[in-house]
Amino acid sequence: ENPAMDATSALLDYERNKNGLHVPSLLPLPDNRLLAAWQNNTLHETNDGVIKMAVRSRGGVWGPVSTVISAGADGTSNVGPVLHQLIDGMSLTYLSITDGIYNVRKRQIHVASDGSISLGVPDTVFENGLVLNHMLTLPNGRIIACWHTASSSWKNRISYSDDGGTTWTAADIPQFANKAGEGFAIVEANGTLASYWRTDMTAISRSTSDDDGATWTGLARTAIPCANMPTQGL
Repeated sequence: ENPAMDATSALLDYERNKNGLHVPSLLPLPDNRLLAAWQNNTLHETNDGVIKMAVRSRGGVWGPVSTVISAGADGTSNVGPVLHQLIDGMSLTYLSITDGIYNVRKRQIHVASDGSISLGVPDTVFENGLVLNHMLTLPNGRIIACWHTASSSWKNRISYSDDGGTTWTAADIPQFANKAGEGFAIVEANGTLASYWRTDMTAISRSTSDDDGATWTGLARTAIPCANMPTQGL
């Protein structure tokens, strides 16, 4: 009903507000278009989870919505898409869920000039884990991934890769005493490499590294309220 909104944008807006939509992710393309990915399912983490994508043109118009991974195409349910710009190009990570087992999977993305989207074959990045934020690529090419175990205990993990994400090494980070997950790494304004984590406490926690992510300090509470909300809100 909004005359300023084209039909495809209205469809995308409708999809975003349907019950069960979760974890939207955006990635600017080199030609100034914008790629969006999100999950759609009946309810959060139910067995009918699918991953959809759309491309916004340089003029601000969204193209058609495409289901790029349907339920059962990889895991029984596929959710939690995150778009990444890595050394080897654009990639998608997502959670492939079967029989309650969460595996982080990765696929290369190709977006054609006409807006059509194709994905490469899936590779398993982490077993029994969740990655729900962007990976960080350091100036030396090292990729930092914050993730957490897919269990009720939510144990914080960080891994790094020096070969474009082909192989991963577990970083040394102390375990938080309570639940901690959905972390992400950033380089702060003063050059500090830091990670921030959602916890089951009242504040978001922070950890730092002075060796390019190989070792990390224990998580310390910040002044940023958490209220058990995701760190994506930062």
